[in-house]
Amino acid sequence: MKYLYTHINLKWICLVSLALLSMGNIAAQSVKLQVVTKHIDKKMKYTQGQVLTVKGEKSEVDIMTWEEDYISISLDLKAQHPETNVATEDLNKFEYEFKNTPDTLFITNRIIEKEETLRSGMQAFYTIKIPESCKVKLDNYFGTAVLTDLSQGVDIKSEFCNLKLKNVGGEVNVNTYFGDLIGVMINGDVDIRANRSNITLTEIEGKFNIDAYMGVVKVFANQSILDLNINAVKSDVFFYDSQLDDYNFNLTSRLGDIEVPSDLNANYTRENDLRNIIVKPQGELNGVKVAINVVSGDIMLGSR
Repeated sequence: MKYLYTHINLKWICLVSLALLSMGNIAAQSVKLQVVTKHIDKKMKYTQGQVLTVKGEKSEVDIMTWEEDYISISLDLKAQHPETNVATEDLNKFEYEFKNTPDTLFITNRIIEKEETLRSGMQAFYTIKIPESCKVKLDNYFGTAVLTDLSQGVDIKSEFCNLKLKNVGGEVNVNTYFGDLIGVMINGDVDIRANRSNITLTEIEGKFNIDAYMGVVKVFANQSILDLNINAVKSDVFFYDSQLDDYNFNLTSRLGDIEVPSDLNANYTRENDLRNIIVKPQGELNGVKVAINVVSGDIMLGSR
């Protein structure tokens, strides 16, 4: 009987706790956030050869080219809090700057107070239009970035920031930490270093060097002219194309597996925990080379 009494008490405690939790959730959902916004429009004179450098904090950055010969910036700074006066006060802790030097155009924003003392949700939203001849350097912390139709190359360093590159050429350098990268139609000399980030590349050409740690790498090629080298640790690598037999493959996995279509003419070797597959196409196509080296991860080739 004593056991039954304790069991009933525990049941009531659980029911009451769930009820209180539900009431708390309902209360939280009913709180209306007040959004305070500051909008800035800026035009910057551009001289060919200058590099645009954007350094953002809690920023969503959208950069694209246009036909004009100057740089256009539309910036929205936002703070949200249940109390308007608190949001307004925190919004003033967002600093921004536009600076033009002979070599570089600087666009920066930062929060001048420590994260733990802020009471509002903070975010900056950039739309930046640049001339086609302008090269871009981006450093973003906590946010997103979309770069479109850039032909002069980019240099990106990001933390906790998802990236999307579309129709980007030239020299491309990306160093990302805890932020996924999606690249579509990238053609150039590309170096990607990804730490705890997933990489998805589609319709790419050129020379690619990818170093990945604790992520997933997916390449969707299209009979591409590639010199692709992937080194990955604790990561899985997938390579897809409708004509896999057109590529020179050198695939190595330590402490992992390698899967290729059964009809692919592959030379397979295994020694202890090391697996290697070499595929050489008929005709020995020059410049189409894919080398993938993985430690503690799997490699898979498949048709699109």
